[in-house]
Amino acid sequence: MARDGTPRFLLDLPPDRPPSFLRRAFFSPEAAPAMNRATFYGRYGLIVLAIVVFLLPFTFRGARMALKSNHNDVKEWLPEEYVETQEFKWFRKYFAGEQFVLVSWEGCTLDNTTKLETLKADLLKPSRDEDGNLIYPEHDQDWLIANIVTGPDLIDQLEGGTPPLEYAEAFKRLEGLFIGPDKKTTCMVITLSNYGAEHLRAAVNIIRDRAKEVAALSKEDLKMGGPPVDNVALDEEGESALYTLAAYSVLIGLVVSWWCLRSMPLVMMVFITGVYGAMIALAAVYYTNGTMNAILLTMPSLVYVAATSGAIHLANYYREGVLEHGVAGAPGFAVKHALLPLGLATGTTTVGLLSLYISELVPIKSFGWYSALGVTATLFPLLVVLPCMLELWPVTRTNSFKEFLLFFPTQLARPFRYLYRKLTGQAVHHERVVDTRPQRNSWVNPIELLPWSKVGHNIITYNLLWLGALAAVMVVCGYGVTKCETSINLMRFFSDNSKIRRDYAWLEQHLGPLVPMEVVVRFSPNSDLNMLERMELIEHVHREVESLAEVGSAMSPATFVPELPRGAGFSAERVSWKRRLERGREELLGSGYLTVGQGEDAGEDIWRVSARVQALKDMDYGAFVGDIRAKVDPVIEAVNAKAIATNVQRELLVATGWLAPRTASAADGEKKPGNPGAAAESNPGEGAVAQLAAAFEPPIQVTYTGLVPLVYKAQRSLMEGLKIGFVGDWILIAIVMMIVVRDVSAGFLLMIPSAFPPLIVFGVMGMMGIVVDTGTVMAPAVALGVTVDDVVHYMLKFADKIRAGGTRREAIMAAYAHCAQPIYQSWGVIGLGLAVFALSHFMPTQRFGWMMVTLLTASTIGNLTLLPAILASPLGSIFTWSIRRHARKKAEREGKSPAESSVEPAASHEPHAEETPVERTNGRPVLPHTKHRDTAVRHDAPHSGSR
Repeated sequence: MARDGTPRFLLDLPPDRPPSFLRRAFFSPEAAPAMNRATFYGRYGLIVLAIVVFLLPFTFRGARMALKSNHNDVKEWLPEEYVETQEFKWFRKYFAGEQFVLVSWEGCTLDNTTKLETLKADLLKPSRDEDGNLIYPEHDQDWLIANIVTGPDLIDQLEGGTPPLEYAEAFKRLEGLFIGPDKKTTCMVITLSNYGAEHLRAAVNIIRDRAKEVAALSKEDLKMGGPPVDNVALDEEGESALYTLAAYSVLIGLVVSWWCLRSMPLVMMVFITGVYGAMIALAAVYYTNGTMNAILLTMPSLVYVAATSGAIHLANYYREGVLEHGVAGAPGFAVKHALLPLGLATGTTTVGLLSLYISELVPIKSFGWYSALGVTATLFPLLVVLPCMLELWPVTRTNSFKEFLLFFPTQLARPFRYLYRKLTGQAVHHERVVDTRPQRNSWVNPIELLPWSKVGHNIITYNLLWLGALAAVMVVCGYGVTKCETSINLMRFFSDNSKIRRDYAWLEQHLGPLVPMEVVVRFSPNSDLNMLERMELIEHVHREVESLAEVGSAMSPATFVPELPRGAGFSAERVSWKRRLERGREELLGSGYLTVGQGEDAGEDIWRVSARVQALKDMDYGAFVGDIRAKVDPVIEAVNAKAIATNVQRELLVATGWLAPRTASAADGEKKPGNPGAAAESNPGEGAVAQLAAAFEPPIQVTYTGLVPLVYKAQRSLMEGLKIGFVGDWILIAIVMMIVVRDVSAGFLLMIPSAFPPLIVFGVMGMMGIVVDTGTVMAPAVALGVTVDDVVHYMLKFADKIRAGGTRREAIMAAYAHCAQPIYQSWGVIGLGLAVFALSHFMPTQRFGWMMVTLLTASTIGNLTLLPAILASPLGSIFTWSIRRHARKKAEREGKSPAESSVEPAASHEPHAEETPVERTNGRPVLPHTKHRDTAVRHDAPHSGSR
């Protein structure tokens, strides 16, 4: 061990001493002379990698536990502080019926209930066998299931209730709920316990297992619906193709890396860097007590392709360093030159992702936060781990395609081959070959050698024509953006041929709609209405809700009682009905549609009217909630107005002395803070009635909750978050651009090409009627960061050339030559790497995949056409003039004359001014910096992506 702690076998060895066995067998033959002890990576490379390997099990465990934590609950998608969330939470405190699983199958009819009763009995029996052992060791079945009700059970309950219903009437009340339109099909409704609501997948799987075991019903035969089934389907669909698609993404990353680098050792180091970055991002979810969801499952692949793109960028700088200075110090050279581009790429992408954090939808918020965290964390493997690997295993040659295919077998056999040669006394030869031959038809050539470099010259020459055409396209697509609509319809998360959509189609056809919309009516303790009057009010609300076209059926306490008597007053019939209802109150309390308030709601009667709407039908949830309010609110307000008028009348009688105070207080309504009686005494004339009416709280309140209001709120917040996030990103990144380039005009120029991709894509979506959903809204944030990064690099290179004294045409082409390859390399790595998610059957993931590839394609087109056209147009002259002005001021501060500052005279501002002569070789233009083609990689710029 050396004094600085480095193992002896890794120290530079004298020429007469051969490398050790370990070093020769496992490390590159060039490692000994290449390791530069003066650099950080030379001194600490092995130590850093040893620490990384030591921490790898913890990283792997965090990633594995994060994937296992996948959990989806649509009701938890809105923040806790929202009124809609609080109301739904309050509703679930009193009514567990929302956690229901509806089960049926072909042949489940009223005249064939054998399987129905057998399955019900099995699910309700104790979950221990004869020896007392749990049948399901991980979950007690008794805890998962609270209650089970079947169609025949409810018919019997209504016939034997207090008061009882006739069979025909009971049958009619249950149509569309427990009995299908064919008058035969029935079902089972399983209500989960609170424990079951927390373990939805276990509860759903137990129902499936028992149905297969005792009723011979396969998973395909069993038709299941309800909110718990929806949430479990989200878990299963999100995970079903995750590993396959992730493998495709990795494969594309490997192919594109080979396409860019043509060196298998470099490709493998880039691959390791990308995978390690994705594992860090996943582990961050677990170690910060987060949980995965169906939307967040795309995050690891996003981080992987971002890290792969950045690693390719650094690897190209490394190759440039090897060609210029040799392998000694090449990792440090690569980090030094890649630090600013990688920092800008990471920063812009992180800012774009963080804009999703302001979203009100929890899955999108978590995607934005953890993706930004993961992309930022990739700087560690990019700037530390990858250079350390390059220091220990230098790469000095490219590989043929045959070597690419044989790389893994060759590397696995390397230690054994060395040992065999050592034992047999054969010489071990190591070649060091640097391939410097130009590859004229390779895509890694300088841009000047490619036919489509002519596009750049064409754009400069006809800049106004290009600018006009692209502006017209942007205006047309801008109109299309106004037609965009959002949707959080849960069934849109699944493909048309998915199991859950087939089940819902069957259930809605044979039974009725399943999506719940709850209207909760609360009677205060001081309400004057008796049991009969309250039931009449609920029946009225029930009829109004059921009259809406979107409502397939509704259920309330009125469902369990016969038709109420007509008329009002104190007739003998009404008195008899009142007594019968009071006797049957206990049965109604057990129905799940009537309960008594507790805690802050103590003394309140809480009545529930539950409507069902179709899951597969596209509907305007906002308009539907408004329609229900328009139907129900007038009914409640009329009763409240009558109760308040009665209380006002009593207070006035007390104030004028016609009624004793104690008589009035016995029947007084609930008052707001203050003294209504005092108001009447102080102002018994005009205005007293209005003051008194305002002083009383309405004795009846109504709350609208359920999945429908939650989905409507989520739908509104989706579009609002998209608008605010994108505009905020746009402005923030423009400000950053002004700071980086140190020019205000640059920020305004940046806004145009940055807005091009989302404007084109969302405009086309709006005109084609494609809705914006959760998968769609995530992609612009990622694409914006990539687009801005490309634009920043282009404009920085343009500004450098202008400061060096070049004309605007030269500056545009220099930036074009420097940035074109990184731009379409970025498209290849990130766009194609994420495009595989378009193959997913889970629709948000599918939308995210094709949105990423279309946005990045539009971004590539915009950055290689729109941006050069802007810079070549009169708009670009403003930016050029500003750069030169800053350069002159800087030269004056340094004591130089304007002539010494290498700033071009004002006469050459226009792109069509006389240019520096351009040499030509074999008819191809050759710019000055590309005259010497003794290497395949130019020294003035890396051939890489900038992620």
